[in-house]
Amino acid sequence: MPRKLPIAEDYGRGLFEEVRKDLPELDQAWPELNRALFWYCVAEERSRKRKSGGRMTDYWLVSIFGTYWAFGGPNFDYVAEQITARPPKDDKLTALTLAVALYYQNGRLRA
Repeated sequence: MPRKLPIAEDYGRGLFEEVRKDLPELDQAWPELNRALFWYCVAEERSRKRKSGGRMTDYWLVSIFGTYWAFGGPNFDYVAEQITARPPKDDKLTALTLAVALYYQNGRLRA
């Protein structure tokens, strides 16, 4: 359900306009929620991909229709830790693709 909110916002603007405009900032200001929503979206997309016989190992597949989670330079350490901390191999690969994207988007972080 949370993944559908960015898509639904165009169809139900009047229904939740006041809340909708604040959701991205509220979610990103709460790191635990931001991270949980990201991994929830990853699991949901992975489940959808498995039904069609595919794998989901690239973070951008969960972001192509818009999201309420976001990661930036300050999140690099967390994402890098997830490469080894997440148990499923596909989660490790997903974290790796996100870490590489953050690395390039933020001027190739030195540390």
